[in-house]
Amino acid sequence: MSLQLINVLTNIPKDVWRDVLPINRTNILRLISKNIKTAIDLIQPFINIEMTFNISDFKYRITAEKIVKALKEIIKISVRCSIKKLYLVQCDIKRESAFQHLRNVIENCKCIEELNLSNNAINNHGINIIAEKLIHCPEIKQIKLGGNHITNFESIQVLVNCKKLTLIDINTNIFGDTGAISFANAIVNCENISRIVLNNNDIGPRGIEKLSEVFENLRYLTIINLSSNRLSSYGVSILARRLKKYLKLLSLDISYNQIGDGGADNIASALPYCKSLTNLDLCGNLISDDGANCFKNVFTQCLVLRYINLDKNKITNEGSDSLAEVLSECPNIICSRCI
Repeated sequence: MSLQLINVLTNIPKDVWRDVLPINRTNILRLISKNIKTAIDLIQPFINIEMTFNISDFKYRITAEKIVKALKEIIKISVRCSIKKLYLVQCDIKRESAFQHLRNVIENCKCIEELNLSNNAINNHGINIIAEKLIHCPEIKQIKLGGNHITNFESIQVLVNCKKLTLIDINTNIFGDTGAISFANAIVNCENISRIVLNNNDIGPRGIEKLSEVFENLRYLTIINLSSNRLSSYGVSILARRLKKYLKLLSLDISYNQIGDGGADNIASALPYCKSLTNLDLCGNLISDDGANCFKNVFTQCLVLRYINLDKNKITNEGSDSLAEVLSECPNIICSRCI
């Protein structure tokens, strides 16, 4: 079993880097886990290196002992190097020892810009331990916590201090409406967030009611992914009423939410008022010809819309032809069902 350690070394001169290792500075350095320390020893002499650590393994399970060892080494090198990106994906971070070492890593990596902890088993206890140290990361721009069994996000309210945070991805935590409300309360003052990924979280009408309210506070919000939840027609009606207030929204993904024709009608009615929306994904939503017809009457009013996905619905060939006829007058819009 191997760990992958990717080092993007931006300010070591090319000639020096070639002398250190027989690869150029943008290549991937693949090392057996026991040699992580060897790699770090090689680059320790250089001060203020900007680095990306990617320690992940998608084919095998990394043991808790190995990840703790790797975290200890990262702490050592963080004293001399600027670690900009830290990816610890599917690394079995679920024990107290790993939480504590990861907490120390975050505290030491004050220049970190991207933190990806997806597909571990961090859970509520782990995120509470880790989150309190995020206040030491004023440069952080992206946080990914997908697939971690997190249902309570109260502790990440510290993110309000991360003024440069633009992306937060918490997909596949299956936290339901209660978790969605907790998350919404946590980010209510994170006004610089531009991308939110919430797919596959069992969010229903109660959760989207709170989220849609908080989205109004995020004045730079451009991308929302709510795919594979359970919004239903009612939940989408709540979201649709607020869409026009998301002044910079470019992309909305509400695919696989069982919104039906009623939900399609609500979204269609809101589209003319969405002055920035260019991409809309409604794939897999039980929309029939009746729902598709709702869009026929508004496409000509959607001056900025460029793409709408209506694949995997219940739209017949006749319904597609009818849509295509209207879209012939709207060359700026591409509809996947009508191509």
